[in-house]
Amino acid sequence: MTAHQAATERDRPALPVRLGRYAERWSRPVRGRARRSARGLRRPDDAPEGWDEDREIDHQWRWSACYAPMVSLYLDQFGTARACCQNTEHPLGSIARSTLREIWDGAPAASLRRALERADLGQGCEFCAWQVEESGAVGSFPRLYDGRPAGPRSHPRWPQQLEFAVSNTCNLQCVMCNGDWSSAIRSRREGREPLPSAYPERFYEELVAFIPHLRHVTFTGGEPFLGTEPMRILELLATHGSSDLAVVVVTNATTFTPRVERALRQVRPFVAVSLDGGTAEAYERIRVGASFEGVLANLDRLSALCAEQGGRTNLTHCLMVDNWETFPELLQLAEGRGLDVAINTVRFPERHSLYHLPEDQLHRVVDGLTSRTPEVEATVSGARLATWHRQLGALRGRGAGEGWPEALGRPPVPVAPPTRRAR
Repeated sequence: MTAHQAATERDRPALPVRLGRYAERWSRPVRGRARRSARGLRRPDDAPEGWDEDREIDHQWRWSACYAPMVSLYLDQFGTARACCQNTEHPLGSIARSTLREIWDGAPAASLRRALERADLGQGCEFCAWQVEESGAVGSFPRLYDGRPAGPRSHPRWPQQLEFAVSNTCNLQCVMCNGDWSSAIRSRREGREPLPSAYPERFYEELVAFIPHLRHVTFTGGEPFLGTEPMRILELLATHGSSDLAVVVVTNATTFTPRVERALRQVRPFVAVSLDGGTAEAYERIRVGASFEGVLANLDRLSALCAEQGGRTNLTHCLMVDNWETFPELLQLAEGRGLDVAINTVRFPERHSLYHLPEDQLHRVVDGLTSRTPEVEATVSGARLATWHRQLGALRGRGAGEGWPEALGRPPVPVAPPTRRAR
């Protein structure tokens, strides 16, 4: 406060008591009102046990099992809009038939919002219900949306977040992936026609109106840095986005072109590099077509760029049958670079999923990982060590469970691996 402002403040006559209380009440920040309102939030009696464990939602105006449909919209490679990547059973609309505004304001979105406020997880939210029951609420998928204030309206005017998985363009043929997510697999392994673009020109025009209201954007794959649609959207964000817009890109880090660098330098980037193996042998066996050393070099370049732009980098890891033995090495690699590691639960294909293993095989995995715990505790710290214990605990819990949980969806018919031709 300047000297002039201080003098003005002293000379100002005092307000009458009632008027002063009124002015003080309405001059408080909106966040303060939201927190006072949140103290009275009533959690439904039939909410899943443990759902709110360690949950911080004092800034929300109303209780919800998940705030995803109130704050976010997920757009997939088929042009389908959903609340999040996990909810595949309750689509909110199609870009081919509806505008973004019609989808966000539509009946399917409203229905899902009301259901979650009643703790009804029956509209496509079964995976999260299983995850909380299996591994506990701490670090569960719904937590990703708790931190975004949904506001006082039951149907917010604008989403704060958009998640783009709008293209399957990808240069790799990962063993656990398929042609819906990788154009390389679609053409070379499956022999299918290319997936047509699901996003007409009008979509980009509609998107411009939404961008100024966004606080968080996520790009997943395919490979965002190779797809026409995600790169076009990324450049629109640089032009129309707010200065505090956080842009998250999940990438395989096999490419780092001048165009990619230029686009990332115009936003505040948070880059998640997919690294599905702690050693070169495991990684290159899983991520067919990639170079372990080349990806690590790009990881370091991306980390430096993100730090310069006020963002950060982390790793994402599909822990599965093919790579569990190198999980300690993966965490040690992350420790050396000071990177956090996010773990993806692999459900399908079932031959790659640890959660599909017969009981005796899963026990061998748990015993093998447990035997390396002293080494991990001596070489890994902080969030990375917590990730180790959380994943080991989840696998140990699954080993004590019974069968494949229906909440994860019905397992597909196993696909036999291709037989080798005799030479």
